[in-house]
Amino acid sequence: RQQEKTYDLIICATGWESSLGFLSEEIRSKLFNDRGQVQLFRNIYCPSLPQMGFIGFHSTLHNMVDAAISSRWVVEMAKGREGSLYRNNKLLEDHEYMWETIEAGLLFDTQDARNPDGFFTTGWAAHQHFDILVKDMGSSKYYRCVPLFKPMYPSMYKGLMTEKL
Repeated sequence: RQQEKTYDLIICATGWESSLGFLSEEIRSKLFNDRGQVQLFRNIYCPSLPQMGFIGFHSTLHNMVDAAISSRWVVEMAKGREGSLYRNNKLLEDHEYMWETIEAGLLFDTQDARNPDGFFTTGWAAHQHFDILVKDMGSSKYYRCVPLFKPMYPSMYKGLMTEKL
């Protein structure tokens, strides 16, 4: 069953610097922690801002694949109870789990000053990130934590955008 949804606003922001200065102070205060880090679950969703999704703000070496998979995740999020994120595991209802996951990820990113802002994922971590997003959506077809140093081919996820989840 196809449904049409209406959205108030979609912002396409591109640029070299990771900045969200165009957002209001109220929104930024919910999005950033006291260390200035962006608090995004799965690098896409802030539990304090349930009507917003961020695609591409967190970069990987595979930005096009990341944008495509993250976009599908946001579509499933926007479907609410009709979407696979709710049907498969009620993921978006467990705020405690989301905040614990966010904090653990930001702590890991900042260890030894590897990634102080938490904006970039490389190598094996990018593969794992994609696998987690795909698993969240309930697709086992594409879930395969790729071994370290194995090349990433966008064709690995061919069909995910049209798969019925």
